[in-house]
Amino acid sequence: MRRGGPTLGVREWSKIGRPQQNTDRAVAQRPGERRGADRRHGRALSAPQLEAVMSMPHVSDGTLPAHVEEQRTRVAIHNDAPRSTSTVEAAGAYFASGVDNSFSIERFRRDLKIEVQSLDEEEIVFDIIGIDAAIANAFRRILLSDVPTMAIDKVRPHRRACGTGARAADSRAPRVVLPCYIPPGCARQVFVLNNTSMTEDEVLAHRLGLIPIKADPRLFRERVGEEDHDEHNVIAFRLDVKCERAQGFSGGARGSASGRSAGGKSGGAGGADEMINSRVLSGSLVWVEQGGQEERFRDSPIRPVHDDILIAKLRPGQHIKLEAWCEKGTGKTHAKWSPVATASYRLLPEVTFKQKVTGDVARELVAKCPMGVFDIEDVGGVVTAVAARPRSCSMCRECIREPQWDERVKLARVRDHFIFSVESTGVMPPEVLFSEATKARRPPTAACAPAEPTIQFTHPWSRPALRRVVMLAPCSSTESHEAPVGVRSRPSRDACSAGRC
Repeated sequence: MRRGGPTLGVREWSKIGRPQQNTDRAVAQRPGERRGADRRHGRALSAPQLEAVMSMPHVSDGTLPAHVEEQRTRVAIHNDAPRSTSTVEAAGAYFASGVDNSFSIERFRRDLKIEVQSLDEEEIVFDIIGIDAAIANAFRRILLSDVPTMAIDKVRPHRRACGTGARAADSRAPRVVLPCYIPPGCARQVFVLNNTSMTEDEVLAHRLGLIPIKADPRLFRERVGEEDHDEHNVIAFRLDVKCERAQGFSGGARGSASGRSAGGKSGGAGGADEMINSRVLSGSLVWVEQGGQEERFRDSPIRPVHDDILIAKLRPGQHIKLEAWCEKGTGKTHAKWSPVATASYRLLPEVTFKQKVTGDVARELVAKCPMGVFDIEDVGGVVTAVAARPRSCSMCRECIREPQWDERVKLARVRDHFIFSVESTGVMPPEVLFSEATKARRPPTAACAPAEPTIQFTHPWSRPALRRVVMLAPCSSTESHEAPVGVRSRPSRDACSAGRC
């Protein structure tokens, strides 16, 4: 559906967005007029016209006709497909009805609401009311990739002394065992001192990196470049596990169940037919305090979040000994730094009845729904179906799939009401994760913006969703970003698709 007026190209938008230039192509400003933008023809609005536009009632005041307001605020779910899925962003979309649809940060702050539905140590479920999908998705992506955590980094075999000495002349010589510290300039964060298990060093490194570490990343700083390691940018762990046969072991069938005990660091039950330390678990990682870390973390010692994460399996005589170092990072570098297991959102379901559903039809409706949304109540002595749990609705449309049922039940989703679910890996409480996401250094869309963009989006109808995200989390960085190579008069197609324009 066209929203009025011809479609303007990049050149026309650039002229509207640069009112300072007064070329022969630009529209001249007449005396006594304030510069404004007419969407249809690019004409300047007079002062009375601009004042009339600014005095229009806003759509949030409920001044639109009922059917138009429903299309604006609801996503209709029909038995064949959802409808009215696009958000109306244009400021002048409802000018014909005398209603303004422009965005203002004051109105946004007034209408924004956050309601916590459930909270425990690992998961938080809350409602965000008054935003659109662009901002909700920005929060989700920031939670996944821009909230820093601590994780084990760069596990490499220690076949040289810190990577700086020469390899021993005899390749069969044992690996050098170093004390638990890293000399300045050494870039390796984990030293595999001994690994005679069936698990390769690279696989062992990957498994160690994915173990969540219970440490507040806000108390550490990120190591930049060749900066030296110290107590403020690194956490040290030591792992030393060797599998042995329990005393009194008399052998037995190879691979039998008697040799498959789940002994951890403590060695399991210690029976006659068992092995000690046959399973290397995350609880075997021992924190090695550096500098003043013992005093700083006296109340909350650093440790793995879970002690029962399997790292490797050993057999008698096999030995794993290593030193691991954690650094601060973000999920956009590697998934091991992502602080959330899942971060998702969905629109609030809305289930209403177009007509009363009673008797056997009501019982049939209750039996149709696999999510248990409907229930039976006695209303005036009549068995009537009611929507008892509308938040549980998954919009499977089983209740309106058959003919005539869409005339009884109406399904919709509220467009600006999002149900957020954030499940933490345990490194930080879930409510703290969302709070840190709102303090992101810069939004994802502004991180790759050039310092001097060739086209400035200053027109009131241009990219409003992007402008809302930037207003919500303004960039506080002083870093400069060079313009993409090859971009001169206008951004390339690739630059536009990547958001760099």
